[in-house]
Amino acid sequence: MAFKRWFGGGDTSASHRDQELSAEDLIVLERYEEAEKLLLAELKKKPGSLRKRLKLAEVYEGSHQLDKAVHEYVGIADSYSADGFHDKSRALLSRAVRLRPLDESLKRRLDHIQQAKRLEHSRVIATEGLLAGSGETQTAVVLKQYWSKIAHSSLVKSLPNDQLKRLFSVMKMIRGEPGRILAQRDSREARLFLVLQGKVEAVYGRAQGQLTNLRTFSSGDIVGEGSLLEHRPWPATYRVVDSAILFYLGREGLENALIGNPDPRGFLTALREQGHDRELAEMVAKLDKG
Repeated sequence: MAFKRWFGGGDTSASHRDQELSAEDLIVLERYEEAEKLLLAELKKKPGSLRKRLKLAEVYEGSHQLDKAVHEYVGIADSYSADGFHDKSRALLSRAVRLRPLDESLKRRLDHIQQAKRLEHSRVIATEGLLAGSGETQTAVVLKQYWSKIAHSSLVKSLPNDQLKRLFSVMKMIRGEPGRILAQRDSREARLFLVLQGKVEAVYGRAQGQLTNLRTFSSGDIVGEGSLLEHRPWPATYRVVDSAILFYLGREGLENALIGNPDPRGFLTALREQGHDRELAEMVAKLDKG
């Protein structure tokens, strides 16, 4: 601050004092027009300065140029969010919402940031489980790639962080080349697969030996919940289409996940939620009749 220079000794001419005032000084003095001009000039030299853009937003707010203030707050929030600073982004969006409380688009942005914050926290917790379950030494980059494939799946949205970690730590990772059979129709191998990467298809065999593709599964999809959780035979034959990375859960892993589980019912419900096996069983039943 330059208050000593304003009221103390030295050159006391008004023009000299004004030349020494910073944007922060001008904001304190509520000389917003001058502060705006100064900040815009500084941003021409350093257009990427978020600190100066934040000061400019404060100037716009102080001078009741609310549309401009909101525009700056949102822009800075987007920059923070892109760099993973979700708390800072959320704080700035909250300021924008306060200025424009009826703007639903701002509320949606804030909800999106809050969801991103939750997913980031989930990623940190869940990747610990991924590392334990993979059985391999994985780099942080590889684990992040795995997580990005399933981050928006219904499974991740349904399970709290501690349950995600519990699940991934008891699953085992396998790699499948095209054509690999994961399960044959009517077999009773009690296991469940979560597709991390690649594709898996469910096929139906006709009497003539022809195979009909019933459905293709990709990242985040679960198959086999009927066999593992409900002791039902596999409704179709499941095979790898592209080179795939999958996590599978067997009977022993499921038992370990349920030991000491604070919410076993919620855990099992999340695994059943997609219901792919049930849908395929209904499709196959119709094909058998027709």
